[in-house]
Amino acid sequence: MCTVTYSPSSQGGILTSNRDEQGGRNTLAPQKYTPENLIYPKDIQSNGSWIVLSKTRWVCLLNGGFQNHTPKPNYNVSRGVIVMKSIKSGNLREFCQSIDLTETQPFTLLMNDFKGDDFLEMVWDGEKKHLRYLDQKDSYIWSSSTLYNDEMKAERKKWFRDFFDTKKKNASHLLEFHQTHFTENSEYDLLMKRPNGIQTVSISQIVTSAQNSNFYYLDRQENSETKIAFFDEK
Repeated sequence: MCTVTYSPSSQGGILTSNRDEQGGRNTLAPQKYTPENLIYPKDIQSNGSWIVLSKTRWVCLLNGGFQNHTPKPNYNVSRGVIVMKSIKSGNLREFCQSIDLTETQPFTLLMNDFKGDDFLEMVWDGEKKHLRYLDQKDSYIWSSSTLYNDEMKAERKKWFRDFFDTKKKNASHLLEFHQTHFTENSEYDLLMKRPNGIQTVSISQIVTSAQNSNFYYLDRQENSETKIAFFDEK
């Protein structure tokens, strides 16, 4: 997993993520967990998550670094643990510099302090951390290297550009993009499905603004929706 896009909005930003995972993998819909004060869907098998929202920050993880890798027999640190550590950390830059990833499988971690200025991409390739500072006013698309090669990634970037040639990058259009079929080849379509059972099982969207943050979740296996506002609106 996954396919992730980010786009700015007039009041904040919009993160949208397709989770490409083994069909039937048990996952709880997002809810607000206390006392951590975090909103996230929970993967039952790993007891963790790939996308988390706090009062001032969101974090989203994609499996794999720059290229697909051959997994080792065992890893002592789950990537989901890294997600939770990053959402709870103080300074993101210090977190990226200090965390030890030697026993962790390669990943790409996106972190946005939307109440501040830090928007970071950290790629762990299994040997070295690569940190890139992103612009909250720009748009981006990422695809997991464990599922998509460079040619597939390039075509998906073109779909992203072409789709929004005539459409505004708002929350509804971004959800539409993430649910659109662009090719007859389901191996790397945005709504993907492969013979081994890996498929797009859910879509998450976080919309931030100065007043509130909202988490939308579409479970494509259960055909159900969940909507949560970080601050209860009365």
